[in-house]
Amino acid sequence: KNTALLNTYSSEKDIEDQRARALKEAQTAIQDTEKHIAGAHERQKKLEAEKEFYVKKPMPAKLKQEISNNEIDIKNQTTLLEVKKREISVINAKYDEDKRRYIELTAAKK
Repeated sequence: KNTALLNTYSSEKDIEDQRARALKEAQTAIQDTEKHIAGAHERQKKLEAEKEFYVKKPMPAKLKQEISNNEIDIKNQTTLLEVKKREISVINAKYDEDKRRYIELTAAKK
């Protein structure tokens, strides 16, 4: 494991650069998920407005299904967003540990 670490990184800067790339990917995924959730909330508003037309008569099955699917989508995307946000701490912890071990190993070689 130590050899793999030393073979992967040639300096502390390499570790920080890799961390920055990993964090950027995670942030992009978070932003994409947030946009998807915002779009689903907009869709929800439109569906709720359409639902108002059916207060005194039966709502079409298609509209009920769309409302249900949208609610499920919001729930799933919100869960995904929480996972992606937790991933940020995991990434930082991994690179903090890699950096600590790298410093330890390279200091021992000097």
